[in-house]
Amino acid sequence: MHRTSTPRRRGFSLIELLVVIGIIALLIGILLPVVARVRDSAKAAVCMSNMRQLALATTGYLNDNQYTFPQPHQETGGGYSDEDAGRSLWFNAIDYYLQQTAKDYDRNDTGERNYEQFKQDPVWLDLPEDEPGTTPDRRNMQTIKMNAFFGNSNISTPPSPNNDPVAWFKSTRVPQPGNTVIFVDGRAHDTPSTTSGSIDGTDFNANPTLVAFRHSGGANMTKVDGSVEHQINEIATTGAGYEGWYVENPTNDRELWPDVIFNFRYDVFYP
Repeated sequence: MHRTSTPRRRGFSLIELLVVIGIIALLIGILLPVVARVRDSAKAAVCMSNMRQLALATTGYLNDNQYTFPQPHQETGGGYSDEDAGRSLWFNAIDYYLQQTAKDYDRNDTGERNYEQFKQDPVWLDLPEDEPGTTPDRRNMQTIKMNAFFGNSNISTPPSPNNDPVAWFKSTRVPQPGNTVIFVDGRAHDTPSTTSGSIDGTDFNANPTLVAFRHSGGANMTKVDGSVEHQINEIATTGAGYEGWYVENPTNDRELWPDVIFNFRYDVFYP
C-alpha cells in the first residue's frame, strides 16, 4: 500500500511578512498626506461657503437698514447701551438673515449668541470646549471676523463727527466694493504665535495684521460685493518672530495684502 501524502500548507516566511508590512507602510505614507490635503481642502471649501452665506446675509441686512453696515465690534459709549451694542454687532445682527433665532442680545452675555453655523471656520469645531469663561474655550473664539475699518476700533483715521464712538458706514461709501474686505479668516487658537500669547481669538473684528493663514498658507476673504476668494501672503514670518501672519502697522495694509483693501477709509473719510 502506498500512503498518499498530503501537501503541507506553507505559511508566510518572516521575509515575506516584512515585505508585506513594508509595502503597507509605504502606501500609508503615500496616502496620509493626500488624505490630509483633501481634508484641508474640504475645510477651506466649507469656510468659503460660510463666507458666501455671510455675504448674502449682510446684503439682506443692508437692504433692511438703509444700506448701513452692522458693527464689526461692540463699541459702547455716547448713549449706546450694552443691549444696543450687542444687537448692532455683526455676529448678532445678521442672525435673522441666516434663518437663526434672534435673541435679546447683550454684549455682556456671551451665551446669547448663535455660534455653530456659518459664522465660524470648520476648524472651530476642533477647538477645545471648556467651561464658559475659561481660556481657551471655543465658545469665546471667533475664527471669522469682520473688517475693523467698518467701525472705530483698531484704525487710524480722523474721528467721526461729534466724536461719536460708533462709526456707521453705508455701502455707497465703499469706493471699491469688489476689492474691499468685509469678512476674513481671523487668527484664533488654531493659529498661535510662537512668541506671543495674544491671539485675538475673542475679537469679532480684524485688521490686516490679524489675518490667519489657515488654509494652504493663505486666508479666505469676503468682499463687499459678495465675492469670496483665497488670498496668499507670502511673508509668513516677520523679523519679530511671529509665525502665521504678517505683523506690521495696520495702516500699511496695502503692502501686507496688495490684492485687497482693508482700510477703504483712506479713500473715503468722514464728510
